[in-house]
Amino acid sequence: MRGKIENSLLSALKKGDKGEVERIFETIYNHYYKLVYFCIAKYINEEETIKELTNDSFLKFFENISNINSSIKYYLLTIAKNVAKAYLKHKNNFILVSDELILNYPDYSICSNEVYTKLVDDLKAVLSIQEVEIIIKHVVDGMTFKELENIYHIKAKTINKIYERAIKKFKASERSVYYEK
Repeated sequence: MRGKIENSLLSALKKGDKGEVERIFETIYNHYYKLVYFCIAKYINEEETIKELTNDSFLKFFENISNINSSIKYYLLTIAKNVAKAYLKHKNNFILVSDELILNYPDYSICSNEVYTKLVDDLKAVLSIQEVEIIIKHVVDGMTFKELENIYHIKAKTINKIYERAIKKFKASERSVYYEK
């Protein structure tokens, strides 16, 4: 099922309305910037590099905007991961580890970026490990609840409820003030 923004983008692309496509892209950029930033921060620890790679991710997204065949969020996160991994391969300064290994590793401090690590630490201070993993896998890695069902062997609806309760619990905590707009 497509969201409102996906439908607007698809409509603008079909009409060939470049101005509308650019306006929708700006909305997408503003809406997803932090998410793409955090996704890249899992792999990179220099803030300026993260910002550059985040912008590179959006540039690649815009260059391929007419080829989007999945959710915008999933598409952007896939681009961001690939951009970060390509940067690291190019720099030869990091042994690539699968996301699953990182997320299943009990000590999230192996993530190199301070901001990402602080967020995960703040989540862990309030939530259970399973709740933190579900949030990270859904929000940062872009996994659907159906995909998480296969990992946790829990129905997707139950995972959705765990996710919603965890978000509410975190928002109600004192640690969430650092992440409010």
